Amino acid sequence: MTNSVYVSYSWSAEKQNPVVDALSESCRDYGLDFRRDIERLNYGNLIRAFMDEIGSAGNIIPVFSRNYFESEYCMYELLQVWKNGEFHKRIHPIALGDIRLDDEDFQLALIDYWGGKTKELRDKLNGRDPATTQPLQERNTRYAAIYADCNDLIDFVSNMNLLTLETLRQQNFLPLLNRIQPKQSEAETKRRWYRKPDAQFQGIISEKIREILDLRGNLRASVHSKSLDLFGSGDPLDSLCKAEPATAINDVLRPAIEQCLCSCPVNSDDYQSNWEAAKSILGWLSLFSVSSDWIEEQEKSQLRGIGFEIMVKTPCGVEIVSSRFRQIPPKFYTEPDKSEVYGQDAITYHLETGWDENYTLDRLILEIWNRVFPKETRTTLSAYEIAKLNSTLKILERNKVNHYYIPVNEGEATRMADPKFCEKLLGKLKDITIIRLKATGGKATLQVEDEYDLMTIIREFLNIPHQRRQ
Repeated sequence: MTNSVYVSYSWSAEKQNPVVDALSESCRDYGLDFRRDIERLNYGNLIRAFMDEIGSAGNIIPVFSRNYFESEYCMYELLQVWKNGEFHKRIHPIALGDIRLDDEDFQLALIDYWGGKTKELRDKLNGRDPATTQPLQERNTRYAAIYADCNDLIDFVSNMNLLTLETLRQQNFLPLLNRIQPKQSEAETKRRWYRKPDAQFQGIISEKIREILDLRGNLRASVHSKSLDLFGSGDPLDSLCKAEPATAINDVLRPAIEQCLCSCPVNSDDYQSNWEAAKSILGWLSLFSVSSDWIEEQEKSQLRGIGFEIMVKTPCGVEIVSSRFRQIPPKFYTEPDKSEVYGQDAITYHLETGWDENYTLDRLILEIWNRVFPKETRTTLSAYEIAKLNSTLKILERNKVNHYYIPVNEGEATRMADPKFCEKLLGKLKDITIIRLKATGGKATLQVEDEYDLMTIIREFLNIPHQRRQ
């Protein structure tokens, strides 16, 4: 089973009630290969071949309307699906308007309609030489097949719990898309990202911070004291998590850890333990800066395939957003006296456009290998090693250990800006994620007053040990 999805619909009904374009967009956002006639049929192609292709496909979305059931082409496609088996598993119908498939009058009207079409054409052909009317004889045979099977077919479909177009539109077609995706997961791919509902994850962030503080009594006391001084009465941790992240980090966590570190010798175990705890809390707190609305939009669309698009301005912002989406703490990396904060798992290998495409692809995959297995550096990779790299990326992602990703700036002149090159890369490494960055032209993914301020606060926080040693 592939991720290809075919749509079967009546052109006349589509003119009156457009649905296919919206359905196409939702399917493709969901990572599905959406196939429709006007895109697949080039000039001079045989229509029947495409109809037979639909009949044998693994996933078909028939858009049911009265026009559909009165269309020779639509009914031919549906009967082909019926004859090829596993009908109930392979079709994912949409019902247009107020059509009632279980209505007796509707069913009888369709039986009469196809009975009349069959009789009318048969009467016209009666007495004519079959050799000269073969195409029409074949059409009459199709009419007779539709007439013979339409009642059983419609009766079967009427027992399915169908949703109307209006209901599906309100839910971004998610019930339909979720019905398709599990079958793909069984045969071809597993769910790309393993996530809890975001509201639940926000509670987990608070609990993680509480657990860290419970293990470091002096740091907890200092954080609680600074939080109460700044926010007043109430649960100090709850106030910390609800505060604007830049404030929580710079005005509570930073002075708290500086106070703790000043009381410890620089090379002592307490110094190191307190510092590691503070860095963990820093990461968890930064996740509260990601827009919940943006997360909800991703959950509704359940994006798969290349990855997702975010509107941020800094590499630090990319790390925070991608970590929130993956539901793991970010892994910030900065160098003393350097201006940027990066994610440790970000793959930022520079790809010149002038290089041979296959050479560039091989070098990029090799760079990813060397990042994932730094103690096993290679100059070339075998098919076995690429398979091992794929497996490692998948399991690390699933176990929330690492989330290797490739950030791509909008409009940059590299191979990664070419969707075809990205498809080639994903053909080799399907569990790497490509994140497209937009600096302007959309709703910000981070809900902070100033993203550069947040990055600077995080950078200066990470430089605390370096500053103490100066």
